[in-house]
Amino acid sequence: MRVKWESCGSVDHELIWGLIGLLALTAAALLRVDELLAAAGYRCGFRTATGIPCPSCGATRAFVAAAHLHPGKAFRVNPLAAASFVGLAAYVPYALTTVVLRTRRLRISSVARREKYVILALAVLIALANWAYLILALPP
Repeated sequence: MRVKWESCGSVDHELIWGLIGLLALTAAALLRVDELLAAAGYRCGFRTATGIPCPSCGATRAFVAAAHLHPGKAFRVNPLAAASFVGLAAYVPYALTTVVLRTRRLRISSVARREKYVILALAVLIALANWAYLILALPP
């Protein structure tokens, strides 16, 4: 895999994903989306139908807990969502700084076919491990 710094291309990924990330972090911190969904009576359709948590069960609660500086609770509720929050919280300042200062952006320039399969396999294994955790850790 090769990584390089380059000028902004035709699509400004940092602007797009930086703003989406900023909105997600802000919503988790200020809106208490978990409480809004609970008050509206929202229930996971997959869990209601099967009795087991879906692969993303608890993600909203984990994001809100992480946004309110409760990392232990966030990782207990959904480890992958909590880790995603940490990654997003690190990415947003980078993205918005590159947009404001118009600096070069970090890009993956090439990935070998074997590396693509390894990355895909790791992503699937991480997602399955997180789902297994949710099935075992969350009460019915």
